[in-house]
Amino acid sequence: MDTWRADHFSEDLSPEAFALGQQGVVFENAYSPIGLTTPAHASLFTGLRPPDHGLRGNNHHGYRLGEEFTTLAEHLAANQWSTGAFVSAYPAGPAGGLAQGFQVFDGPEEGERPSRQTLERARMWLSQQNGPWFL
Repeated sequence: MDTWRADHFSEDLSPEAFALGQQGVVFENAYSPIGLTTPAHASLFTGLRPPDHGLRGNNHHGYRLGEEFTTLAEHLAANQWSTGAFVSAYPAGPAGGLAQGFQVFDGPEEGERPSRQTLERARMWLSQQNGPWFL
């Protein structure tokens, strides 16, 4: 997650994510290299800092990850992993080049959509996977 405020990560406000944190690994000190969705995701997907991948703003300001950068999804897809991305907000959408390597990329062309819709689509895709997957 690139922009989730820590004060919104509680059992009352996000019970499913809180439960996952109780069962999984929790990083007490996790930092984003930038507080903007498109460049933060570009960093997550490439392992590069914004000065290195060149994104310093969101896609609706004209920023786009260049195809010369290889993403984690591209590496995984090349090694027979199924890759799917399901996003709720336009800044994480394909206009910013974030779809690179995802065999399925599902997100709004503009604005936002309710997370319930996004999760339904992601669950449907996930239920069809038989081998290794990256979601």
